[in-house]
Amino acid sequence: MNAVDPDLADKVLAKKLAEEEAKAARRCELSLYDAPDGSGTHIRGKLDPIAADRFRTAIEPLSKPLPTTADGLDPRSAAQRRGKALDELIRRYLDSGESPSQGGEKPHIVVTITDEDLGKGTGLGRLLRTGTYVSARTVQEWACDAKVSWFGIRDGEVALCDGTRFFTGRLRKLLELRDRGCAFPGCDRPPAWCHGHHLKSWLNGGPTTLANGTLLCGYHHRLIHQGAWKVQVAADGIPEFTPPEWIDPNRNPNRNHRLRT
Repeated sequence: MNAVDPDLADKVLAKKLAEEEAKAARRCELSLYDAPDGSGTHIRGKLDPIAADRFRTAIEPLSKPLPTTADGLDPRSAAQRRGKALDELIRRYLDSGESPSQGGEKPHIVVTITDEDLGKGTGLGRLLRTGTYVSARTVQEWACDAKVSWFGIRDGEVALCDGTRFFTGRLRKLLELRDRGCAFPGCDRPPAWCHGHHLKSWLNGGPTTLANGTLLCGYHHRLIHQGAWKVQVAADGIPEFTPPEWIDPNRNPNRNHRLRT
């Protein structure tokens, strides 16, 4: 007569599975290769099944197609959306303040640019860590909702002023309560996905106030900084967006229907 011990079989299976998971985890790796032409960085690696499931869980909600773009439906491929989703995931992690400190500070991107180029949107900025050049327009976009420090020569020595951070604390909460996410017409991105944007740039004297600010997701923030679309707060306190003539010859203002009319 043969006897079957189900508890022993479960223990053997659990031990085998644990060994396979540990083996797979040791093979988890990631490599970064800078493109020779400076166009970007290639990513290559392998995730164990648990890490892969965690990664998919984190990135899939961020890689959904945009419900609206300046040209209609989201034209990006799934691979392109996942690429931007990874960037968004990293941005949120750095903004969360949960990362370990490095050199006494939380890790963050540092870009240097002259006062004149930043104000006029001309010239180039440079990433301090890698030396990569970025357009002044991109730096202006980042400066909308970032820590900005000014440095120069004072009494023969380099002087650095305290940085200023915009749309934080109570003011950020007021933007979230009013806009409830990206304010661009048709966009459904929630507040956590959004940057605070100055309608009139603080570089040109625009104040950091509720009446001069709005929430925009990364895609629409970049779109607004390209200059073709205009945004203003209407008389009832709701942000309105005016399209360029090639989209609407009459340039009728639009607003996100999520917001009250």
